Amino acid sequence: MDLHVKVQFPEGIIERGILTYSANGPSIKLLNGKRLDSNSLDDGVSFSFLDKSLAGTNSLPVGNHFEVLLKSRMAIRKYSPDLSSQFEMYPPSSNSWFTHISESGEDALFIVQAIKNNPKLLLTIISLSTYGLLAVYLVNRYEVEVLFREPRPILN
Repeated sequence: MDLHVKVQFPEGIIERGILTYSANGPSIKLLNGKRLDSNSLDDGVSFSFLDKSLAGTNSLPVGNHFEVLLKSRMAIRKYSPDLSSQFEMYPPSSNSWFTHISESGEDALFIVQAIKNNPKLLLTIISLSTYGLLAVYLVNRYEVEVLFREPRPILN
């Protein structure tokens, strides 16, 4: 899925580009052909969505404009579009994103990015088989740490 974005550099320069996702995470191809990768940049490059298609998706409020830092943390987990449990570990404002992590779902890349001037984080979930967008959420910082912990073996 290609998403049109406005890119802002720390020096104040603004350009437009196309945000895409791969197994390496998010990257932006600027209109001048230059490619920006989330792993090869300093912390100051940010983007905002120009497409209205993400507005109102899951927990992204309609009409809000976010500047998301391109630098990201990523984890691979299994994802199921169906709720894998009814257990609610996090508040309702998180739209039950955690309950979609399952043992039998498809492999997905969970991408966590900071939002400028906002205490929330952007959680984007991408299919590793199609690189399509599975879900987008605004989440609290304390929620995402579970993605970066190694699973513990089950003891019988």
